[in-house]
Formats: sequence, structure tokens, C-alpha cells
Amino acid sequence: KEIQRELWGRLSGLALPNLSLDIPGGGGKVGIVPDFVIKKEEKQWLFKGWDGFESAYINPLQKESKDFFESQSESLKEYKKEWEILKNQTYGRSFIK
Repeated sequence: KEIQRELWGRLSGLALPNLSLDIPGGGGKVGIVPDFVIKKEEKQWLFKGWDGFESAYINPLQKESKDFFESQSESLKEYKKEWEILKNQTYGRSFIK
């Protein structure tokens, strides 16, 4: 993971090798990536980049988020409908019904 962290800031995303683990018992493969999150709080997450740069991502207030999504509700209905279909599909099945 240390080598991968160093490569993260030096290579294009397309050139990065994937460090993966095959879950025993048939669980499939999962990616193992460096964790750049230092601290998680309700209102902000603190990150530290591969180069040591630290910065906080400030989460919008819940009310602001709710107001935004309510104002966008008409344009988001189609996306939400498609998402509900996609998240429940199994591999290899078409999501168009």
C-alpha cells in the first residue's frame, strides 16, 4: 500500500496498478487502495494526499442539501428511477424492461 500511495501522485490513473485481494470462498476480488481519510466528522472529513497535503472537505448542511434536491426533484426523477433498476440488477441481466 505504501508503494501504491507513492505511485498515486506520480502516475496517470490509467497507469496505476490495481492491488487486489481475492476474497476466500468465492467472494470475488476487491481493490485495496491507500486510505487518504484522516478523520471523519459529521460536518467535515479531513484528507491527507499522497504528498502530505492536508485539507478538509466540508459537507453541506443537511437542510441545504434537502432544499437543493427538492428544487431539482423533477429533473432527478428519471435518474432515481434508473438507479433503482440498476442497483437491484444482477450481473448479466439487462436493466431495460
